[in-house]
Amino acid sequence: HYSTGKEVGYVIGLKGGVAPTMAKDDSWLVTRAPFLKNTLWVCRDVEGEKGSERVYPSGRYVPQTRTTPKDSVGNWVKGAQSTDGEDILVYFNIGTTHIPRPEDWPVMPAENLSVTLKPVSFFKANPAMDVPGTQDPLSKPAYSTQNGNSCHC
Repeated sequence: HYSTGKEVGYVIGLKGGVAPTMAKDDSWLVTRAPFLKNTLWVCRDVEGEKGSERVYPSGRYVPQTRTTPKDSVGNWVKGAQSTDGEDILVYFNIGTTHIPRPEDWPVMPAENLSVTLKPVSFFKANPAMDVPGTQDPLSKPAYSTQNGNSCHC
């Protein structure tokens, strides 16, 4: 940014169910679905590399696997590859923990989750604020009776 010197980027806002898994790292659940270890994953995009689509961060067939999927986000982030100046992929886990209540029987009502991406340090000022500045010599009070020197607001 021109005045702060900070990099441009985004803030990811998650509202709703963001809870880490309670399963241990050596459990069968985490072995089959290593993406559960973290809420947020960032890795380099390798678009065009044969056999590396990076479309399924959990692997193609999570319910049918018994081991860690070879083509999953857990393996994509291994190594010391920098993401600086690269195209990146961002994956995050959101979900809810349902604590039953009497109102949930026989049908559970909706649970709200939301995600926002807010730009940070992209602009000098708010681009939505396109109103004239406070020092506008062409503006005059519309209903003044004293040569434009007084306003009865």
